[in-house]
Amino acid sequence: MSKKTFYIILIVVAGALVIGGMIWFFFFRSATPAATPEGPGFTTPDQKNSFEWAPISEGLVVSAHFDGNDIFFSDFSGQFWRLADGEAKPSPITPAGIPNPAKTIPPAVKNLPLTDVVFKWIKPKQIAAISKPSGLAPGSLWTIDAVSARLTKIIDGKFGLEALFAPNGDNFVYSSVDRSGLNPILTAVKNGMAKNIENFSTITDKCAWAKDSVVLYCAVPTSWSDAALLPDDYYKNALTTMDNLWSVNTETGEKNILFQNIGDINNLDTNADDSVLIFISRDTGFLYRLKLTP
Repeated sequence: MSKKTFYIILIVVAGALVIGGMIWFFFFRSATPAATPEGPGFTTPDQKNSFEWAPISEGLVVSAHFDGNDIFFSDFSGQFWRLADGEAKPSPITPAGIPNPAKTIPPAVKNLPLTDVVFKWIKPKQIAAISKPSGLAPGSLWTIDAVSARLTKIIDGKFGLEALFAPNGDNFVYSSVDRSGLNPILTAVKNGMAKNIENFSTITDKCAWAKDSVVLYCAVPTSWSDAALLPDDYYKNALTTMDNLWSVNTETGEKNILFQNIGDINNLDTNADDSVLIFISRDTGFLYRLKLTP
C-alpha cells in the first residue's frame, strides 16, 4: 500500500469518527434526562423508608430556615426565596419580605474585650458570644445581658467549641474535640448541668432543636477521617461525611435513627410542629425538605 493510499484511508476513518460523534451528541445525548439534585442518601438500596422528601431549590443554597411552616432561603447570587406552606415552588422575594430579620448587636456588646467571637441572640435581652471554633485552640462561651452588657462565662477551655441554643434560650448543646482535633463529642446542658450524649460523634452545625427544646435532630457521620483537623477541615470543605439522621431526647438519652446514609448535610431546621425537616446537602449544595411524619 502506498503512503498516499494510507493517508486517504486514515482521513476517511477520522472523518467517519467525527461524523459519528456529532450524530451521537445531537440525537442521543440530548435525549438523556438531566441529572436531578438527589443526594446519595435518597437512593440507598434496601432501605425501608416511609418519609417523603423533595428538593426545594433549583440552585446552590447558602442558608435556610423555617418561619412557622414557611421556608425562607438565600442562594449564592444573593437572591432570597420563600416557599409558602402548601405551595409547590418557591417564589423570589426581597430582603424586606423576610420575617424577623436578625437583630443588631448593641455597640456596648460589640465593644466588649472579646476577640474572634460570634454573637448570637438567644433571648429578647440576652446574647451568646462564642469563640470561632478551631481544633487548634481552646474556645469559650459567654452569655451577655443586652442592656447592661454584663458578661458571664459559661464554658472555657474546650477545643473546637461550638454551641447551639434551644428555642427556650436556656437549654443548649455544644460540640468539642480532643487536643488533637479529633473525636467530636456532643454535650447537652440544662439548668447548668452538662451531660455527654453517648455514642453521638457530631458537631452542632449538623443539628437542630425541636420546638420543645428537649428533642434534638442531628446528622451523625458514620465515621470521621483520622487525618482531619476538626472542625477546621470541615468548614474548609476539605472533607465529606456520610451521615445518618437521628433524633435524641436530651433529657432521657433515648435515640431513634430516622434516615440512614443521607449524605453530608447541615443547616437543619424544623417547622412549627416538627413534622418537616429541611437541610442543605453539602454534596450538591441543594436545599431539601424531609417529612418526618407519615
